[in-house]
Amino acid sequence: MTVLARRDSIPKLTGPDRGPKDPASGTAAARRRAFFRDPATIAGLALIGLVLLGAIAAPLVAAIVGHGPIEQFPDESLSDTGLPISGGNGFLLGADDSGRDVFVRTLYGAQVSLFIGIVSTTIALVVGTAVGLIAGFVGGRTDNTLSAFTDIALAFPFLITALSVVTLNRGPQGDDVIDPAWVVIGIVALFSWTYFARLVRGLVIEIKQRSFIHAAIGSGAGRTRIILTEILPNVLPAAIIYWAVQLPANIIGEASLSFLGVGIKAPTPSWGTMIANAQQTGLYQYQPWLLLAPAISLFITILGFNLVSTQLRRRFDPTSTGK
Repeated sequence: MTVLARRDSIPKLTGPDRGPKDPASGTAAARRRAFFRDPATIAGLALIGLVLLGAIAAPLVAAIVGHGPIEQFPDESLSDTGLPISGGNGFLLGADDSGRDVFVRTLYGAQVSLFIGIVSTTIALVVGTAVGLIAGFVGGRTDNTLSAFTDIALAFPFLITALSVVTLNRGPQGDDVIDPAWVVIGIVALFSWTYFARLVRGLVIEIKQRSFIHAAIGSGAGRTRIILTEILPNVLPAAIIYWAVQLPANIIGEASLSFLGVGIKAPTPSWGTMIANAQQTGLYQYQPWLLLAPAISLFITILGFNLVSTQLRRRFDPTSTGK
């Protein structure tokens, strides 16, 4: 899940500067227009919009067809031999081995994946940006300590840590102490904030050498004010672009944990759990949508966010090629 950012994939500093005006800054509006007119951007936004629409419409669809995401209808959705049907009887994409509507569960799975992905990536953005700001601006022992802490966090193995956290989350009776969704959010954020910290730290070290920072220091401005009003506006655009880059990786991370049985657990609908269930039972041979529905949905989501994040880098990274 934790894919190291390539050097050419890390967005560069493009935020506002208090120094001499960059001649390229006048093209910001043109860049935005070009971004939204780009076919890849339009395609990516359309795919993301489709997934968002499905997630929002999930309760409405469930109410219309009369099938909840965890409700079982074996008499209507299973054949005489106990195999799930591929369609019919109000089940658009058929049912699983327990008689649950695959289409409805796929739509609710979008809610789970988007919620965990967006929340965990946002937490990583906030924590990583804060650490990077402090480390880059203060420097010295503070920078060394925070950088060492970041390196230690990067050294933790993802799967072993996830298994350990899930084990610690079990109560005396084997039940979950904390909602598994929030446990997954914490695990994914734990393995994401370090990349934001490194990105922001590098940008801050570059920015604090500029004349407008020296002017602010000379005017008597405190560290907190300089960080919040002078430096943060310059690094935040780059961090937000990297948020879009990291989001699809974190969605895959949630699906991977659920697939391995250490994330969202049945009967809660999750694309990773649905894919794992289809593989374990082998019933996708009789009911192909049991596997295809969550797999295609996951593919569409990742493709959409990757298209948009790629165009964000191309349009708003001044050193990127192909503009």
